[in-house]
Amino acid sequence: MEDCLFCKIVKKEIPAQVVYEDRNAMAFLDINPAAEGHVLVIPKNHSKDIFDIPERDLESLIVAVKKIAEIIKKLGYENFNILQNTGKHAGQIVHHIHFHVIPRKEEDGIFIKFPRIQTDNNSLEKTLKKLVSSSSPKEKPEYSFAKKEKPRKNEKDDWEELDW
Repeated sequence: MEDCLFCKIVKKEIPAQVVYEDRNAMAFLDINPAAEGHVLVIPKNHSKDIFDIPERDLESLIVAVKKIAEIIKKLGYENFNILQNTGKHAGQIVHHIHFHVIPRKEEDGIFIKFPRIQTDNNSLEKTLKKLVSSSSPKEKPEYSFAKKEKPRKNEKDDWEELDW
């Protein structure tokens, strides 16, 4: 896209401190970092948001996000936030899909909090029905908040006994 800031970075029309680059993705330091080492990871092909990006590009992008997280971990950071904002009200400023990888340490002054609302199974069940009714038949999971769980034997059994 012609006016896209991130597309211009991909084309090398605007300089950036590139941390990682492969055939499909690029990662560079954020010019307004929340913390030292804050990296933005973008697809090289323009997609404005999570709904616009082809799945194959999204797969490549999330692999690049993981590689950046591994690099940050090697620098001694055990904690980080991985964020993706879609839309103005979610805080998306540049309309080229991107992930923020933000290194975190104790008492770093970064607060990423949202209110947690106490709810009950009845409210969760109503929300579940709304979400499931809007999905295609292939995507509809067959579970409910009201189902009883089988007793756990060990962690390995968790994967084998999931009732999706």
